[in-house]
Amino acid sequence: YIESLKLSNLKVVGFLEDEDLINLFSESKFYVQLSEHEAFGCSVIEAGICGCNLIVSDKAALPEVVKDNGYHCSPDSIDIIKSYIVKHIETPAFSPEIISKNLLQKFSFLKRKEDLIKILNK
Repeated sequence: YIESLKLSNLKVVGFLEDEDLINLFSESKFYVQLSEHEAFGCSVIEAGICGCNLIVSDKAALPEVVKDNGYHCSPDSIDIIKSYIVKHIETPAFSPEIISKNLLQKFSFLKRKEDLIKILNK
């Protein structure tokens, strides 16, 4: 349905190589991920580091990952999401340094590895 609207300012993409993904994130104002089921949300962090305003669903792990570094709401709240985007279209995103500090340090690979080992050793 969304693709049928042929919106000039919306890109629907499939798999992208790392460099192309970074370029897309860097050119984008918002990153919207309205997943119903999400185990972690690496792409949310990647988009935030590239300067995107983060909008995610209030389901699964996404609110925990984003916390106060973006906006989370029901994935069915299209009017609310639209009004948020309109309201914040001129607002700068959190700086990549803030996203890095808040999210990468909290959810670093080493920290996740240590936490998983603790769970497995119980």
